[in-house]
Amino acid sequence: MYKKRNNRVLLTLVLLIAGLIAGLIILKAATRPKKPQVTETETSKHQILIYKSSGGGVEFEQKWLKKETDTELKLSITDGTMVTLLIHPKSGKILKDVTLNETDNVHNTVDYLVNDTGDGDKKRVNFVMPDKDILMNITYADKETEPVLPAQETEEEPETAYVEQETETPYNLKLHGLTAEILTSYMGRFNDQAFLQQLGDDLYIRNEASDYRGVRDVTFSDEEYSGPKEKGNVYHYVFFNNDKDFKVLCTYFPQEDRYLFTDPNTALPVSESESQSETAAETSAGTASGGSYGGGSGSYGGGGSTQTGSTTVTSISLDIMQVSKNLVEFCGGKDRFYDQVFHYVELKGLSGEIVGTMDSYKIDPEKEKASFSISLSSGQTISGSYNKSSNEFSFSGL
Repeated sequence: MYKKRNNRVLLTLVLLIAGLIAGLIILKAATRPKKPQVTETETSKHQILIYKSSGGGVEFEQKWLKKETDTELKLSITDGTMVTLLIHPKSGKILKDVTLNETDNVHNTVDYLVNDTGDGDKKRVNFVMPDKDILMNITYADKETEPVLPAQETEEEPETAYVEQETETPYNLKLHGLTAEILTSYMGRFNDQAFLQQLGDDLYIRNEASDYRGVRDVTFSDEEYSGPKEKGNVYHYVFFNNDKDFKVLCTYFPQEDRYLFTDPNTALPVSESESQSETAAETSAGTASGGSYGGGSGSYGGGGSTQTGSTTVTSISLDIMQVSKNLVEFCGGKDRFYDQVFHYVELKGLSGEIVGTMDSYKIDPEKEKASFSISLSSGQTISGSYNKSSNEFSFSGL
């Protein structure tokens, strides 16, 4: 017999269970403790507090400015950043002193460098931003001994900061990767402008034919130089345009206060004093071919010439030390450069074992000209020049 089922009771029961579950969920959400709201903080940035002075102003990158009042500046900078500040003493004033101390512990100082800018009494201050807030004090002194009238001092207002920094660097290069450790290795003598200027000169950055024509960014590498070293010199690798394989070795000679940039695979650069002391031992009379070629501090040896008579033989041997690799390449290669110098020495009638040392050189890529000077062991000096457009050498001095 067919019997009809009553589904209403079942439906009511399902609805009651669903309502009970929903109520439990709402109750749990209402009683759940709220998580504290997380605010975004600049954990990697720290402050520099600078007190203003009537003796001068400070120039900095505008993006660093956090707060400015009539008496102080507050800058906010990410730790590890290479900070460059330009100090502008007012007329009649000079920079006397700069101090950098940690705000939380004023007994802890921060290493920094002060260099001339080449623009009057303006100075450049460089340091690596630590992971601490710091306090910077700048003091000025009178440039001249004449007393300044008190009325003039009271009328002066603290000079506001310059915030539009458009500092031009040599070859428009940007320097990265400087750390406190690297600055310390240069014994307080590192000058970023001189560093970039010498790098651009040595690598012909403005020359169309240079492999470094497109370089814009220069970065100190964290790769340690493990090759042979001359005591007292400083060695660091630098790479270009964020490519760690596109690099050169920078050697700094403290006694001569100069930088030298060479291919990492070439011979180790040495100072002028060392190369001159080794010259006599390396010289070989009558050698017929060029000697070693060691990058920016190379040596050319040999180039013998003989004239045979009935009783006499005249021989010429010429070694040239401290030859710039960049100059040689600009002049058409080491063989052509050496042959031209040797031919000039031979033409002037010199004989015997002659040692030359390149004293200086200058390359002007825009005019496509180079000049150089070579001191000879005979006491004479060769002055030479090369015109790239005409591919011609000219010499004088003998």
